[in-house]
Amino acid sequence: AAGWRLRRLRIDALPEAPEASHIDAASLRAAAHEGVLFVLRHQQRSGKFTYIYDAQEDAALPGTRYSLARHAGTMFFLARAAQQLGLSEARAGALRGLRWVRDNVLARCGGPERMCVEQDGNVEFGGSALTALASAELLLSGDDALAREMLQGLLAFLRAQQRDDGEMMHEYSREREAPVDVQRMYYSGEAALALLHGYE
Repeated sequence: AAGWRLRRLRIDALPEAPEASHIDAASLRAAAHEGVLFVLRHQQRSGKFTYIYDAQEDAALPGTRYSLARHAGTMFFLARAAQQLGLSEARAGALRGLRWVRDNVLARCGGPERMCVEQDGNVEFGGSALTALASAELLLSGDDALAREMLQGLLAFLRAQQRDDGEMMHEYSREREAPVDVQRMYYSGEAALALLHGYE
């Protein structure tokens, strides 16, 4: 069809999966390091990550709505790699990502002490929880003023979204400046993990 270009097609049989005996701590550490380098190759100077990458064109695909939850999850991966593997480049990438959040999507929700993540006028509970989680993980590999400030502010927001029975209210109304008591998949677990990790 017009518009489709086929440069080359290659079909190979997949190699058999390695036996468990060939997988050891060194190979897992090397794989994690490769993952870190892959993510860092796809991080912009601003700290934002490439969301969808076209390998054939060697370019990021434009026009896709950026996922703040995935941005935060990627920061968490980098922060954990920094802490567990001692990779300074992973820590630097996570901090770049955190600065991007501060400069582009960080807001105040319900009080000057409560920070939240907001995109296109919508407060993102999951993105806020996962950004708190990434901030907490960053602090495990060394103190950082921005990570500590954001962790405290994001946790204050999460606690303000919690009902008396422990369940979380997953939305926040900008019009009323108040929580909205609805529940979505995953958010309560993300918030609980952020609160526990923040306590550490």
